[in-house]
Amino acid sequence: AGSAKEYTSIGPGPNSLEFEVELQDRWNNPVRTTYPVVVLLSSIRQPSRLNDSYSFSLSSRVVGGPAFGVPPVFEVPITSFTIEAGSYFRQFYYLDTNASENYTGATSTYPILIATPLGRKGDGTPWSSGQQSVVIMPDRIRRIGIYGRYSIPPDPNYIPTLTAGVTSH
Repeated sequence: AGSAKEYTSIGPGPNSLEFEVELQDRWNNPVRTTYPVVVLLSSIRQPSRLNDSYSFSLSSRVVGGPAFGVPPVFEVPITSFTIEAGSYFRQFYYLDTNASENYTGATSTYPILIATPLGRKGDGTPWSSGQQSVVIMPDRIRRIGIYGRYSIPPDPNYIPTLTAGVTSH
């Protein structure tokens, strides 16, 4: 057995992506496990400006969203799953409302999904975690936002001031 690694991504919808965690040997070949392997899911991300939401699920079914006045969420969110004995993979979905272009720096590197197998391999050695960068594309334009030059990213408590008779440049 080897490390957990993202294997493929398929887009079932605009706000969620399907991924596969795969158990692999040192040459990245898939290897079936002889015992159940629990995998903890996490991500490194920044919150979105509006209707912030992110989660993992075994199903792509999403409830809520801007049309309902609440952030979208998976109907059944999870934080871990089990790769059953006799298998080498498990698929899951990831949902995130913050587009990658909102991150500072390289837009192709965030968010980062992390799959951490719990316990030890059959030979007693610890598992290694797998990571996968995800590019989250923005959704359709729904509104217009206006922010003062010095409030990017937006700070809801920031109020730009202007002296009477002076232009804003």
